[in-house]
Amino acid sequence: MYRTYCPINNAGELAACTQLAEDDHVFAVVGTFYDPTGDAQLCFAKQHHTPIIADSLTQDLVGRTTPG
Repeated sequence: MYRTYCPINNAGELAACTQLAEDDHVFAVVGTFYDPTGDAQLCFAKQHHTPIIADSLTQDLVGRTTPG
């Protein structure tokens, strides 16, 4: 499954997260996220408990999620 979004605001990123995690029942996410707030990454990792492998993960974001 592939989803793209416009990186101008995080509404598109959060919609893609919800669609992938809830509608398509994706078990893991791999990709590039441009989201300076970290909301999209936390949407997958914390809200939907979906493993994520991305380029912009920071220790701060990792610390704000539920451990695996």
